[in-house]
Amino acid sequence: MGSHVVAIGDLVADILCVVPSLPVEPGAIHTPYPIRVEPGGSGNFLITAARLGLKASALGALGTDAVGDIIYAALSEEGVDLQFVYRPPHSTTTTVLVLVGEDGAHALIGSYGRIPPLCWHPEWGSLFRESSAVFMPGYTLAEPAFQEVALAILERSRERGCRIVFDAGPMAVHIPKDALKAALALAEVVLLTEEEAHALQLDPSQILQEGPRIVVLKRGAAGCRIFTATQQVEAPGFPVSAVDPVGAGDSFAAGWVYAMLKGWPLERAALFANAVGAAKVQKRGTGRQMPTRAEVRQVLERHRPDLLRGTEL
Repeated sequence: MGSHVVAIGDLVADILCVVPSLPVEPGAIHTPYPIRVEPGGSGNFLITAARLGLKASALGALGTDAVGDIIYAALSEEGVDLQFVYRPPHSTTTTVLVLVGEDGAHALIGSYGRIPPLCWHPEWGSLFRESSAVFMPGYTLAEPAFQEVALAILERSRERGCRIVFDAGPMAVHIPKDALKAALALAEVVLLTEEEAHALQLDPSQILQEGPRIVVLKRGAAGCRIFTATQQVEAPGFPVSAVDPVGAGDSFAAGWVYAMLKGWPLERAALFANAVGAAKVQKRGTGRQMPTRAEVRQVLERHRPDLLRGTEL
């Protein structure tokens, strides 16, 4: 089995700010609460995938501004392959202010970066010939730099035999319906939350009719449900103390891709992905606060040690 995954688009900077509670009281001054700049979006997926032992490559864009420098350095230090990360002159990085209350409530305030639209580059073909899986968040279909090329990337990566995992995400409701339908048709696996399925007015059976082989319905602390044309699998979550859900979906996706590339059965893959998500929610923040292999191992040792067989954790 291959162990190389490429994440498409969605490279952002998260400015993480912990506050006593949300909403923030107007005029109040809160000290000392840490503020950090971390990789967000696909960066969370890439860091988790690399920590699990996959070769993780980014095909994305960052600005040449100061926050872009921070994100590029952080991803590089985590072992993420950045050969195909484009940083055009005078560009700026998409930035998200992440407010996290001490009770785990959160709010996101985002601003698109200024990066010219990308077109297909012939050298990308070598990247997909070497990779086994492609991960694309729904946000990429709305990202200005990738709107014109995202579907072409999916089409050509599929032609080269890559297994496509599409994570609808909260941006899915803002994606043009024809683009969303095309992405679903190209994916082997679709990930989405119950809330996202409701907002899209799509149930798993309808999504399966568009072309995917597997639909994963994420249910937070309750775990997830897996749907195929012939079966439904229930995978319960793990009882851990959650402090911050931000990035849990990205870590879940990395756990799913890891298990998928190992060739594990659906139930084991789902439980493992749940464990990676459970390791994340016990930590506050994104980027370099994503779970380590040791932290995922701790969750499994406590709750499902049988799942450690065949892993490198």
